[in-house]
Amino acid sequence: MATFTGTQRRDRMFAGIWLLFAVTSFVVDSQAACGVDFEARGTAFDAAIANYGRTVDPVFLARPDWALVMLLFSTFVFGPLKIVTAVALWKGITRLRPLVLVFAGAYAYSTALWIAVGLFGSLPSPAPVQYVMTNGPYLVVPLLFAWLARRER
Repeated sequence: MATFTGTQRRDRMFAGIWLLFAVTSFVVDSQAACGVDFEARGTAFDAAIANYGRTVDPVFLARPDWALVMLLFSTFVFGPLKIVTAVALWKGITRLRPLVLVFAGAYAYSTALWIAVGLFGSLPSPAPVQYVMTNGPYLVVPLLFAWLARRER
C-alpha cells in the first residue's frame, strides 16, 4: 500500500490526529462561528470553553470580525478537509497528496496567524505559555505532516 509519510502506521496516526482536529472544528469552532455565548449557557462544556476564553484566549470569546471569519473557515472549509485528509491517509489514497499538502500549508498558516494575534495583538493572552501549548499542536502537526508527506513513497 502506498503511504504519505513512509509507513502505514504513521499515516494512520496522522489520520487520527486530523479527525481529532475535525472534532474541534465541528464542535467548538462551529458554535463560536454561529455566535453561541458560551458564558451565558449553563452546560459544563460551555463553562469550560468560557473559562478557556477568559483565562487563555480572549480573542476566542471576543470574536472580532477577522476571528469570526477564521472560525467560519475552520468550520466549513478546514473541517471537511480534515476529514478528507484523514480518509486519504487511512486508505492510502496518495493521489490526493497535492490537495492535502496544500491544505496542511494553509492550515499551518491560518494557525500561525491565530497564534501571533493571540500573543501580540490587541487582546493578548493572559497565559501565553498555556496559549501556545493549547494552540501549538494545530501548527506543529500540519508542518510535521507536510514535511513527512512532501515526496512520493
